[in-house]
Amino acid sequence: MKIRPLPAVLLLFALPLSAEGIKFREVSKAWGIDFHHHNAAAGQWFLPESTVGGVVMLDFDGDGDQDLFFADAGPLPGYTGEAPRSRLFRNDGNGHFTDWTEKSGLKLAWYGSGGAAADVDGDGDLDLFVTGFGGVQL
Repeated sequence: MKIRPLPAVLLLFALPLSAEGIKFREVSKAWGIDFHHHNAAAGQWFLPESTVGGVVMLDFDGDGDQDLFFADAGPLPGYTGEAPRSRLFRNDGNGHFTDWTEKSGLKLAWYGSGGAAADVDGDGDLDLFVTGFGGVQL
């Protein structure tokens, strides 16, 4: 295979080199996604403080719309802020999400770091596997 770098280099220069025309808008709250990730840092330099939370897209209610799970931190020794918690948001199919954390029975009492969705038990619906510092939950 012969590599031809010239077309790739020309394409690079044909693309705009400025982000001037790119505009971002904050729409998460308008869509019902009221979530803020906490790292629960208390100045003790614990390893979990440097990890980031995870996001899982899944259709937990089987309606064909992608719902969202956000893994959040948990209280570490010395942390005095608002207690962080992971959240599950249901997509209504019309561009709006509703917090279903309480309705789902999802109770995570540790530092969440990520997750995955699959039909683990073979019953035809998705299961949410959440990972974190201090445990895992299915």
